[in-house]
Amino acid sequence: MKIYAMTKKGVCKNENEDRIIVNNSVISEGYYEFDVNGAVIAIADGVVGSNAGVAASNFLAVHLAKCNHEDIDINMFKDINSELITKSISEVSLNNMATTLSGISIKNITAKLFHVGNTRINIMQESYLKQLTDDHTTVNWLVKVGKMTAKDAVKYDKRNEITACFGGGNKNLINQMVFIDNCIEIEYAHKIIITSDGIHEYLSLDELEAFLNERINMDKICETIIDKATQNGSQDDRSIIIILKNEGG
Repeated sequence: MKIYAMTKKGVCKNENEDRIIVNNSVISEGYYEFDVNGAVIAIADGVVGSNAGVAASNFLAVHLAKCNHEDIDINMFKDINSELITKSISEVSLNNMATTLSGISIKNITAKLFHVGNTRINIMQESYLKQLTDDHTTVNWLVKVGKMTAKDAVKYDKRNEITACFGGGNKNLINQMVFIDNCIEIEYAHKIIITSDGIHEYLSLDELEAFLNERINMDKICETIIDKATQNGSQDDRSIIIILKNEGG
């Protein structure tokens, strides 16, 4: 299994609030490649508007990087969340710190999916993307309940307002977390893509598909996707992971 990961801090930002996790590696900037038999792979995105988003995403990333496939279950995530909230209460500068998380764990023929917030996991079906996760955002909820059209949602000024996350000073904010212990779609997918909202909020599905289907080196694909998101107006941190489960991609 080949893993290609790139993250860049947002335009005019002092630090990157995104963290990429690949097994025991925590990445805060740059491009990395991994060749592994199995892995815990994820993106944590510190929540803008909460105190110390970078502290929250890094706290979660460091804890997740200590876990193996067998460790990962919903109770483990609730325990980490409790520790994060306890830490945020103990230090004024960290009060209400929060982060999203989307990731997978793959070992042999089994796969687990975990997701809370508005980072995303997609898989490629032939040459087309399919989104496996559902954004935990106010705008997505408004569309689901029929109070807003998908067309109007694109222009909604609070598109990044989340309804679920780690931390945020409230243990209940993790209750929407999705955990799938035996994710068949990941098990059978050959190409898996994880992104932070600094990318997928600024690239159309057609644009992302086109870049992912390019016959060029993966580092160039990652860089092109991040550059295009920036050209389209993204000033947020931008992170992408591309996973090839076999040589054919």
